[in-house]
Amino acid sequence: MYAKDFSRVEKIGVEISKFLLEAIESIGPSNILQVVRDKATNCKAAGEEVEKLGERMTIPLHCLGFALTLRFYDKTYLSTKTPGGIPRKPPNQDKEVTDGVIDAFKSISENEEETQMLRAQYARFHLKKGLYSHPEIQIDAVTMELID
Repeated sequence: MYAKDFSRVEKIGVEISKFLLEAIESIGPSNILQVVRDKATNCKAAGEEVEKLGERMTIPLHCLGFALTLRFYDKTYLSTKTPGGIPRKPPNQDKEVTDGVIDAFKSISENEEETQMLRAQYARFHLKKGLYSHPEIQIDAVTMELID
């Protein structure tokens, strides 16, 4: 975890992005699982600033978090473009993300059998099978805050 007294800093996108980048550098990008921020305009701007600096999903757990966050499959999100002007695609259709997910499964599994089980659960999640087929769960997945 990373914390800093931010009370005397103006909460604008550039300042928040400096804080986030400082935190990422301090902790080490390979130790970051997720950056949680709110929906305020200044926080969205900060996220865009961080993205502009080339933060890529090269770490398996980042890829897994990205691939399991349903808001990244939402039509509204997918209708926007990246800061570089590239059309967005669902995480499960991105080779870099998918490769990272598989690597994450391998690194958190104790054996090949557990890796196969994780891959099967991931497939059920994306195909909305079993537990994930319930409409209530699908609604919760896109309406609940990520932290919840």
